[in-house]
Amino acid sequence: GGVLIISYVFFSMFYYYARDGVWVFTGHAGWVLTIGSLFFAIGLFEDVKGLLSARIRLLSMLLAAVCVLALSQDLVIEPVGVPIFDLFLDIKWIAIPVTLLCLVFLPNAFNAADGANGLVSGTSLIVIVAMDHAHMGGLTLLLDVAAISCSIFLIYNVVTAKLFLGDGGAYFLGALVGSAMIVASNTGALPVWYLLSLIFYPVAEFSWSIARRSLRGRSPMAADNYHLHNLVYARLRALTGWPIRANTITGLGIAIIFAGVPYGIWLADEQFAGWVWVYLFQWLLYASVWLAFRWDLGKLSNAVEN
Repeated sequence: GGVLIISYVFFSMFYYYARDGVWVFTGHAGWVLTIGSLFFAIGLFEDVKGLLSARIRLLSMLLAAVCVLALSQDLVIEPVGVPIFDLFLDIKWIAIPVTLLCLVFLPNAFNAADGANGLVSGTSLIVIVAMDHAHMGGLTLLLDVAAISCSIFLIYNVVTAKLFLGDGGAYFLGALVGSAMIVASNTGALPVWYLLSLIFYPVAEFSWSIARRSLRGRSPMAADNYHLHNLVYARLRALTGWPIRANTITGLGIAIIFAGVPYGIWLADEQFAGWVWVYLFQWLLYASVWLAFRWDLGKLSNAVEN
């Protein structure tokens, strides 16, 4: 699936060059595509060979991000209009490590959330379309192409359930969304809390997974089945007996609730000023549903054992 998405993006780039004689993905778009491609390569190698530990992948991503930022600082996060954050982002030697952390964190978050049909691709599609409103020139064209490729993958994935993003696809979309979101934030066209609300689910899921495993004395990168999408899927499958449909309903439902609803609010009122409250409500909703379904799964497991 990841190969399909990035192949369509590069096919479009060469198509525009063949048609117009110019490279369309330059400037911000070029750097966003570069970092996305480097992260894709890391993920694809892992998909094919399965030899890279989580630590090696993390270090490889950091190295790739450092190389891109060394060549161009267009992707360095600038002050976002939140005083407590801007105290640090005004200082370059702090802003750069923060940027590196964000560029590496989000692709891993997308990969961790890639556990239900249409979840990551659906979330990515909504976020990419939402960032179109920032009007970022050539980067907007890249986002439009990525949106089409996500749509193609999403439809095929939902209909057949036989095509998966893989690490390469999740890393590519995470890097593409993360770096484009930094550019959108730097332009000031979209509120930072709105941008954060759009990517809430993968960020919250990955953050809580790291915290949950660390509190239990396990490796933060260890796998488990206690992601929210796993819990929701288990409950839906138990209720319906439809393994594939339950998986699709879970993925699309989470994407629509956590990314689609904020986008819908933006479409209804671009001057909406309560994004920080939307973000806090998302955390409340996430925590409430996770606790309810985790408790429910615990009862179900005990019943089976007895």
